Amino acid sequence: MPARSWVGSAVDRFLLRRSWHRWAEAQALLHALSPDLGVVECCRRALAEMARAMQFRGAAVLLAGGETVVHGPFRVKPLERVWPRDATALPHNAFGLGRFRELPLPLRDALIEADVVAVAPVASPRGHWGHLFVTTDLLGASFSDRDDEGLDAVANQLALVLDAA
Repeated sequence: MPARSWVGSAVDRFLLRRSWHRWAEAQALLHALSPDLGVVECCRRALAEMARAMQFRGAAVLLAGGETVVHGPFRVKPLERVWPRDATALPHNAFGLGRFRELPLPLRDALIEADVVAVAPVASPRGHWGHLFVTTDLLGASFSDRDDEGLDAVANQLALVLDAA
């Protein structure tokens, strides 16, 4: 329905202050990020830029190697306790609150306890680096399909940077 799409775009842009160009801003930083900084520093900078551009309250990456990188207020401990670092059984693209119910109960509970609104795998054709988690304030809790696509694009680009790190 064209009206629904228009209303959704207007809510994203004016109420939530999000738009597709903000995702492009976050991706642009990743294109300029030097792999020489190393995996953890690349993740730290990517999270900071994504949170700034998208006005997220916090973000985190749980790396497959066991490291955790956090930006902003983010309760990461519940996720560190239960999130599988090898992600073969998890969805292969970004997913939000609506798909949390498909996960095993311990994972779902950890996501809820950490106030996560969306998750994206950080993966490239070369391999799986980990998962990216975002949290928002109450207004930003509405995460659209376009936001899932944007989060996927940022996570995929981050994975390519990490491949070269």
